[in-house]
Amino acid sequence: MRPLIVIVFILLTSCAVTPTLQDKNKVNHSKYEVEQFNNEIIKYNLNNGDTLLDIGSGFGYEDATLFRFYPNMFFVLVDIDNKFSRLNKSFIVINGKTKYFKDNAKYVNGFVDSIPLLSDSYNTILCRKTVHEFDNPKKMISEIKRILRLNGTLIVEEAIPKNQNDIDPYCKKRHLSKEELVNTFSENGFSLISADTTTMAIKKKNDGNMNILKFKKNTSG
Repeated sequence: MRPLIVIVFILLTSCAVTPTLQDKNKVNHSKYEVEQFNNEIIKYNLNNGDTLLDIGSGFGYEDATLFRFYPNMFFVLVDIDNKFSRLNKSFIVINGKTKYFKDNAKYVNGFVDSIPLLSDSYNTILCRKTVHEFDNPKKMISEIKRILRLNGTLIVEEAIPKNQNDIDPYCKKRHLSKEELVNTFSENGFSLISADTTTMAIKKKNDGNMNILKFKKNTSG
């Protein structure tokens, strides 16, 4: 009788610790994807089935990774460079059926000082490694506030600079510290609701840990 009890306990325990997303979607995630989810994506607190607006999405590679964990999510990708409208063809297999990321996403060509989307339209907005590139931060943050719903969440993720004047090697602009980010958004109608960091191991030369800040827009002003 005792061995049977042990076997039942092991089965129950293994079910409890198995990642539910992998079970539900039957997706074989790579080791790096699982690490990225556990150390970064999980801190977004996304809901499968929601719409995510990604500002400064580029080709949408990061969104395609999110799609592999949230295949029922719809993605709106905004970038000022129209070459990024060629959405990548990432896909996952669920119950033997191929599902393409491009079918769950649309691209919107934005501008340096405006976002051509309706006001109060989105519950979740992501700015991943984008804010430090804004040419007109005040105007762009005002636009984000305009299109974010009253109880929506803005997720801002930026690399943690090692030194005060660290430059992004891609855009050649200075990285922003946590304090600078919080102050910039606070001065432009947002309130910080949580602050976290990633603990990702460096995979590429220019990767590193990042701040993950969440904001709500103020009701006044």
